[in-house]
Amino acid sequence: MLQLTSQAIEALRTQEIPTGSLLRFDAELSGGCSTLVQFFLRIDEGRQGDTTIQVEDLSIVVDPFTQRYLDNNTVLDYTIEEGYILRSDEEIWAEGIPFLAQGEVLTKGRSC
Repeated sequence: MLQLTSQAIEALRTQEIPTGSLLRFDAELSGGCSTLVQFFLRIDEGRQGDTTIQVEDLSIVVDPFTQRYLDNNTVLDYTIEEGYILRSDEEIWAEGIPFLAQGEVLTKGRSC
């Protein structure tokens, strides 16, 4: 469903996650005239139907809506230049994926 590179794991380990909170990989539909999927990481609470991805000592939850946009070749990577990057073997899906603090919402711009 979602694989993480060692660079992404190390970057995620630097995030402070409060006790009782979870690290979530999330997707949201945005746009008005054209719909696109925005991916982001956030500190969140559990949701019904969450799947937990365990990578070494790191746990990430993904909800059923987000799972629809991931496949077995989906990789979360990290570089200093681009930040978090979501890609497959064939293409880059998203660069500069934001990391949102608990309660922070994704700012949406106008698409048309």
